[in-house]
Amino acid sequence: MYRILNPFFLTKTFDNLNTYLSKKIFKILKIFFVETNLTSLPNDNHILNKVDIRNEIEIFKKVKSEEFVPWTSQEDFPKLISSLRLSRNKILDVGAGSLSLFSFLEKKLKKIEYTYYDQPAFISINKEIKNKLNLSNLKILENLEDLDKNFDLVYFGSSLQYFNNYREILKKIFDKTRFILISLTPFFENPRKNDLVVKQINMHPTIYFHYIFNIDNLI
Repeated sequence: MYRILNPFFLTKTFDNLNTYLSKKIFKILKIFFVETNLTSLPNDNHILNKVDIRNEIEIFKKVKSEEFVPWTSQEDFPKLISSLRLSRNKILDVGAGSLSLFSFLEKKLKKIEYTYYDQPAFISINKEIKNKLNLSNLKILENLEDLDKNFDLVYFGSSLQYFNNYREILKKIFDKTRFILISLTPFFENPRKNDLVVKQINMHPTIYFHYIFNIDNLI
């Protein structure tokens, strides 16, 4: 069945499908990703919808005041960081999206120096949030070329697979951190295959593409 349906999921016809129908299809089939023949991600991949600053601030405050765990973290993430016995908890979060993870870690850890990096649209909105909430221990990085200091930990939480230039990004940060943590990211093992590019369809009508990494090649 999937051999029949997968070519349809790769078409613009599916992209333009009525949202009600696409949700019905997903509810029945539970298909998240479809393998493509692409060797790299499309240039217009992961275009962001307009970000509502009021909603982002509400999420930030909710994480801060309630026992709420952001989806880009796990409940034991602060314990993992503590177990590493980092000197200053200097963390670079690449592709963080919102500031919910920063809010969560700031609440759970005694001290943290958090540096944020993402797409320009997110950078702009989170700079505004930083100023509104006076977040002194938050630094927002506009360009990875500006990395001029060492970090204790660089974190990729469901983000590395969406970067076309992920190899260059890893090279830039490799000698600037003690630890690299890659989470919420798909891998496979096959010595005869390169990374796969898949179409992510569970977010329809928003369509993303991302890599599934050959773990041996990545290492």
